[in-house]
Amino acid sequence: MHMLQNGNIGLGMIFSDDIGYFEITLEGKEVETLRVSRGLGNAFVTDFTESRDGTLWLTHNMGLSAVEMQSGFRRYTSFDGINDVIISLCEDKGDLYIGTMSSLGRLEARDGRAAVHTVEGVSSSVWQYLPYVSPYTGERFGIAQSHLGVYAVRRGKAQPLEAFARERLGSKKGKRLGGYSVLVSPWDPAVVYLGTNDGLKGLRCLPNGRWVIDGEVPSVEAEIRAMMVDARGRVWLGAYMGGVYLLERSADGTISCRHLAERQGLRVPNLTFVSVVEGKAYLSTPDGVFEYEESRDTVLRSSLPIRGRLGVSNLMEVGRGMVCQRYSRGEDTIFMGYYSSTKERRGEADSGGCNPLRRLPAKWVDAVLCTSDSLLWFAYGDELYSYDAHRRCRESADFRAYVSAVRTLRGDSVLFGGTYFRADADGRVEVLKEQPKGMELALPYSLNALIFFFGTDDFTVGGTEFQYFLVNNDREWSRWTRSGEAQYMNLSEGNYTLRVRAKDVYGRISPVTEYRFSIAPPSFGRGGPTRCMCLSPGRCCTLGSG
Repeated sequence: MHMLQNGNIGLGMIFSDDIGYFEITLEGKEVETLRVSRGLGNAFVTDFTESRDGTLWLTHNMGLSAVEMQSGFRRYTSFDGINDVIISLCEDKGDLYIGTMSSLGRLEARDGRAAVHTVEGVSSSVWQYLPYVSPYTGERFGIAQSHLGVYAVRRGKAQPLEAFARERLGSKKGKRLGGYSVLVSPWDPAVVYLGTNDGLKGLRCLPNGRWVIDGEVPSVEAEIRAMMVDARGRVWLGAYMGGVYLLERSADGTISCRHLAERQGLRVPNLTFVSVVEGKAYLSTPDGVFEYEESRDTVLRSSLPIRGRLGVSNLMEVGRGMVCQRYSRGEDTIFMGYYSSTKERRGEADSGGCNPLRRLPAKWVDAVLCTSDSLLWFAYGDELYSYDAHRRCRESADFRAYVSAVRTLRGDSVLFGGTYFRADADGRVEVLKEQPKGMELALPYSLNALIFFFGTDDFTVGGTEFQYFLVNNDREWSRWTRSGEAQYMNLSEGNYTLRVRAKDVYGRISPVTEYRFSIAPPSFGRGGPTRCMCLSPGRCCTLGSG
């Protein structure tokens, strides 16, 4: 037992089958528990210490583990309730709303565990969620924009906004107001703009709580995917295959529209991302970041400290800095970058220091959000990552997965303790990382029901997952699972190789580790067909032999 840097108490276990370490407050409240079943390599912890960067080092009866307790990253997957590809993120009164291709979810903490719970009433893709406050009643609720229509979200349930309208909310063509973006008008809080498939529509909230169509901007005929407001109260619209539109309102209430495209020097890609940094609008494209120079009616490369010719997307202001995704045209180079304040002009963090966002997956990000508590959120397909910049994280080297123990299901005997070693002629013992030839486990047929335990040498708190494949038994790799074990019953005679790999909270996948063993024929000789069942979570397979 030791006092930790954060004032809590850490305790190591030495005679546990699963729990190796846990942390409690001075009042006795549990903070963190490290388990073999969740990826810790060994539950026998003889001692531990903390390094300056917050890494927890555990010593075992055989071996050493590095545990990154202070990681700023957390990862959420289908295990946490995410049921589809994420396409939008929004914060509302401290809650995180997650729009997917088939529903709207809310990240909640229940029973001490954070999980995504589906909002009832929405069964289509939600491209944007917007908190809204009625200027007449002060009621606060959410507006969700789906490709099938608009929804009002109250107390965890959604209803089509048409239920609160005096008339059918359709366009002139008779279509419902489905689309991709929603924005409260900076000129009239009772008006909400909807970016639809064929332009920009307006909805007006009435004092009685009903909604009516408030017309549309006739000069905008493209598919509007994004809307932002700059410090001057102007509205910027990012269009799919249509460039950028700039809306301004004059003193008499007239709204003017300016279209920025090739004529202004903007090479129009599939989608131009519009961002506002320090009150100024910037255009992110495959050629970099640009800004609009009104006096010359042209688009120029911006003065932001985002250098190079890589493409830029999802540019967002974060505190005194910025984050954005950088990518090459073929997307063979893609990463999230962090940049310091535009005033300081220090450039990209990873060019001279640590850029922790480099540890995020090297693939296209679908949504980015910075919440009021300074957490950064990144959506990659059906996975969600959060990053707390206030927590220290270390740059770890490559990690590996390994088989930490093998036991029999019948009798619970330990067949392998997780360590390979050999002695030289002088009696000195050498610990080996890989299973050497000649050290394969040879089992009698009576021990053909086995349980394998997995671990990593760089256990990161927050969701290490494992995947395994038993050669000569399984047809394919297992699903990714947070359970650090696999059970096999009634294995047939023969030679086997168990292949294991791990995925950490950053989405990095370790090299494959192999563990070889064999099972002898039954003593009565070769008989009838046998059946092998894998009792791992979510999988069951059979194998017949004669």
